[in-house]
Amino acid sequence: MHEPMTVNGLPDGVGTPGRLVHQARRIVVKVGSSVSSDDTDRWGPIAADMAWLHERGKQVVIVASGAVALGRAARPSMGHRSPKERRACASVGQMRLTTRLQQRFEAAGLCAAQVLVRHDDRVDPAAAPRLAALLDDLCADGVVPILNEDDCHRIEGACFADNDQLAAWVAQVWAAQLLVFLTDVDGVFDRDPANPDAQLLRHLGVAALHTVHPGGAEAGGKGTGGMRSKIEAARLAAGQGCSSVIASGARPAPISGSALTGRCTVIEAAPHLADRADHDPRPTRRAGEPVRDVMEA
Repeated sequence: MHEPMTVNGLPDGVGTPGRLVHQARRIVVKVGSSVSSDDTDRWGPIAADMAWLHERGKQVVIVASGAVALGRAARPSMGHRSPKERRACASVGQMRLTTRLQQRFEAAGLCAAQVLVRHDDRVDPAAAPRLAALLDDLCADGVVPILNEDDCHRIEGACFADNDQLAAWVAQVWAAQLLVFLTDVDGVFDRDPANPDAQLLRHLGVAALHTVHPGGAEAGGKGTGGMRSKIEAARLAAGQGCSSVIASGARPAPISGSALTGRCTVIEAAPHLADRADHDPRPTRRAGEPVRDVMEA
């Protein structure tokens, strides 16, 4: 692991990613299907980085994709194109994903918990504060909550478009300060990352998110999102004072390493929004009112 740490064991003075990790108290990490369902042991380094964050006093929630892809690999005869087939793949794959995560997190000395979000949780005014309270309780007990949409009961058109959007919603209702997307490329490029002339866009202002046209897409092609979806989710999160980092989940230290080297794309929330979220993290929960749906932003 990298060791040139200077402030409370966290990267300092090494660029924006390190500062964001250092400042954040609550972090949502979204792991894409191309990383989660890969045959190599990518969850091992991710779990190790979760322990790295825990050691530094961070509360971390994971949104994990990959159940449908794992189910499709295990039972290719089921197909995966129709809603019925996707639900069947999700049922099979969720068992495999949960087993994989349990093994890797236990090896890292962590306890993980599964939390499934239903499609109607977005519109149920009691669901958001209930979920935030559950995440608080689990994190306070040193547990890493791992969230996914309950695809077995997925209703097309009445749910999250993909887990990038789910991660943005979770970051909002939990009042996270940082949202990290782990995919199979280093971040947002100005053209196809396979092109040797492609340049990594290391910092994107919120205003630029409306006009940026990311080159290429994740190589695996196993998920439903893509880089455009991540940029849109980062824009929604930034509007709530939550900054984002898009980095590669294939690296040996996907979060700690990216924070130190800056090999990623940072989308930083406007300072006045970040300050408001930091000093008054959950006004809607304290008032007992429903949390505004980020998908309507």
